[in-house]
Amino acid sequence: MAAMAPDTSSSEDSDGDVGDVSDFEARMAAWEADQDQSDLEVVFDRASEDQAEATCQRQQRVWALLAERWASPEEVEDLKRMKDIIDSAATSCELDDFGELARRPAAVGPKLWIGSKADAADEHWLAEQQIQAVLNCTEEALSPRRQQIYERLGLEYMHLAMHDDPSENLAEAVEAARPWLQRMKDQRTLVHCFVGGNRSVAVVISHLVLDQAMDFWEALEIVAAARGRVLGSGSFPLQLLRLLVPQPEADLQKRSVAEIS
Repeated sequence: MAAMAPDTSSSEDSDGDVGDVSDFEARMAAWEADQDQSDLEVVFDRASEDQAEATCQRQQRVWALLAERWASPEEVEDLKRMKDIIDSAATSCELDDFGELARRPAAVGPKLWIGSKADAADEHWLAEQQIQAVLNCTEEALSPRRQQIYERLGLEYMHLAMHDDPSENLAEAVEAARPWLQRMKDQRTLVHCFVGGNRSVAVVISHLVLDQAMDFWEALEIVAAARGRVLGSGSFPLQLLRLLVPQPEADLQKRSVAEIS
């Protein structure tokens, strides 16, 4: 099997800013002191809502809570612009029964795909697309079954342990992923999380902007047009803005170099 990058997690596979803005408000005040329950738990949970309209309403609640509770006035406007771009671009692809994500892995570049954990275990699809490298953005490490698949196909592999949780530190994850993604830039690479709509999307958008010199708004539109109604849970929309979108000079003085680099 091709070389594997070091694993950053000790968990088994069973087959969502570094620095100031108070370190994303002290990781969202220790994730709102482990939640008050009520609306916070509901808003950030991937509930089993079964229709497209319910999905849209759930996502709207997520974005509204981010805007109300943690965003500056300028960020509120940018969050609205992000959501409008995603909703408009998502009409370009065939969505699942939830009206949320594309049914198959999404090509977002000549050699770059975003997909789900199930896609990453689909040996037929991996071989058909001639995938050469896989970046796993879930908290779960490689299972024996998938290790055998990757050995048979000779795939490069990296495990970037990320939790689909609002307090997940996106900038730290991005910094860990960037060198590996740069090494794989000429390889056909799948980046995945559990459903391929949040963690993997945030990492790929960051890679496109930071390492391929793509405009943030263009990267967001390309990913949404290929993958669907992405970034529908957690705090990554706001973290992406703070990581990738230039801020007014007065605002920059409040932030650490590490957070905005």
